[in-house]
Amino acid sequence: MGYRKKIIGLVEKFGVPETCKVLGIGIDELFVITQQPIDCENALEIIYTLYEKGLLVKEYKGYRITQDSFSGTIEWDKKVYPGYPNVALEDGTLEMILGDIHNIYVKASPFWENENSVPVDVEIFADGDDEYITDLFESYRTPESFENIEKLIIWFKEEYLEETYKIIEELYNDNYKLLMAQTQKNFDDGKKMKGYYTND
Repeated sequence: MGYRKKIIGLVEKFGVPETCKVLGIGIDELFVITQQPIDCENALEIIYTLYEKGLLVKEYKGYRITQDSFSGTIEWDKKVYPGYPNVALEDGTLEMILGDIHNIYVKASPFWENENSVPVDVEIFADGDDEYITDLFESYRTPESFENIEKLIIWFKEEYLEETYKIIEELYNDNYKLLMAQTQKNFDDGKKMKGYYTND
């Protein structure tokens, strides 16, 4: 019996976690050896393990991508400069008002809770202000399984990254003006420093 068949036999007898523990290898290495199909539960574990090992991208189109070791989630974040109006000082110089930077925080873990979907949960915060928008949510379907680990990685690189990016951008673009309006109202209500006035 070949080595690969022996490992598959262990998986069938003891399951994936125990086989990895006995052999002292990661789940990603196990599926490289066995080349077995991957369900949603194992797909999430493989992606998380690859992130821990630094083998998947940690930046995509301006977003930083990390894994949270405590919650087990894949997270995206980015700072955006939405273009708030300048504030003119009495001496003629210009300065940006509070909240001129938006911080976008996202949880977007593929196969979360072993489901064939990616929940994309977005929050937007105005820097230097108390305003924020939460509960921006959308999800999309994933394959229910993958032929092998190579197919999973291809899906992650070619579909997960781009589809998740598009949803985050759409949710931000549909809502950031509400945050700007909230920040502007705070400014107009007295949060601006004495001597400032808006530059029309």
